[in-house]
Amino acid sequence: MPLIRYEISDVVRIVEEPCPCGRPFHVIEAVEGRAEDVLFFSRCNGNSEPVAVHPNVFHQALELVPSSGWQVVQDEAGLTVRMTGLRMRPFVGT
Repeated sequence: MPLIRYEISDVVRIVEEPCPCGRPFHVIEAVEGRAEDVLFFSRCNGNSEPVAVHPNVFHQALELVPSSGWQVVQDEAGLTVRMTGLRMRPFVGT
């Protein structure tokens, strides 16, 4: 499949095995986001170097939540996680 609508700044995951069709080109397993999507946070320890957080961190955590979708928004006030279609699981505990 041709790379249509991809940007140079797209971050992709490459398949390690050769293409089953025999072609010598790399195969993309997934598009993981864009370099511009990386969020930067201030450190609490006084260090002026910001902490970069790739969107995959949010994917790993939020894909575990039983919802139909989510969105992470960063603005001057901080970070907001918007969720839709939450499916509540019954609590079983003591």
